[in-house]
Amino acid sequence: MNDILHFVQVKPPTSQDGRNNKILRLGRCIDICYTALNSMHIEDPILRVTLTVSKLAHALFLYSDHIVWLTKSGFLKTDSEKWNRTANKFWLISIIANLARDFYEIVHLMDLHRASFLKPSELLNSSRNHDLNGSIKYMYMLMSCHKDVFIDTLKNSCDMFIPLTALGVTKLSPSTVGILGAISSLAALYFRKDEFYYCHDPQKICKTGDIVLIQSLPQKLTKLITHEVKEVVYPFGDITDPITGKKVAKEQYREDMARQAEIYGKLDSAFDYDKAPPRGWQDGKKDFTSKPTYTKFHVFDENDPYAI
Repeated sequence: MNDILHFVQVKPPTSQDGRNNKILRLGRCIDICYTALNSMHIEDPILRVTLTVSKLAHALFLYSDHIVWLTKSGFLKTDSEKWNRTANKFWLISIIANLARDFYEIVHLMDLHRASFLKPSELLNSSRNHDLNGSIKYMYMLMSCHKDVFIDTLKNSCDMFIPLTALGVTKLSPSTVGILGAISSLAALYFRKDEFYYCHDPQKICKTGDIVLIQSLPQKLTKLITHEVKEVVYPFGDITDPITGKKVAKEQYREDMARQAEIYGKLDSAFDYDKAPPRGWQDGKKDFTSKPTYTKFHVFDENDPYAI
């Protein structure tokens, strides 16, 4: 088959394209203000302050940037240089608030990993006496498990020097600023993706829906089985938010659900998590998640509870 080459003419962006982009950014400014109102209801005080300040500062940055654009386009008669400095100040405040949130999440993740979440001392088969080699392994494991937080920290760290240079606080060359901007743009392209692992569970400690800690095997058992189950971190139905450490039911905190029930009145038929028996008491009765299952292709007179 012959390859077909297509020649196209690349046109430079027109002024109409710039106006359209500015109008879209104006809508984004209003949208960020609305999201800032929602972030004011976050229960954690640090997250509430950092997220709200970051969003409001970003919205004011976009507003100031629109003033600069309107001035340069001839629609307004103001000091564009002054508004440009104001926009960079608001951008810097937004970045600092984002960095404060990132460091706060990293500190919380480190505390949770040390306490009960991943138990790195057991994972690395080392004592709790921190040496250089163990600390490096621990930080590598932490960064591998939470790439999104560390990549966002890298992005905000690179972004911070751009308004600092524009305000004259730091004196970086244009090439350095361009490199930092390129790194920030590449970091912004990162997105989380799901990965699937086939794990060996010889003790059969986990069930369907559990959140477990896995470790790579020194040698593959089969072509697919590359990891083994170390422990059950959160049993199914007993999920804890890794940032706040609070119990969660779907998208709500359990204590918030209890507070709403206390305000509006609790139904007699409502499920009580505090009085509920531990998971597993219905094993073999109504809970067959620990049994091997198979797909049922035929209907028999006798009901098989293990069939799907």
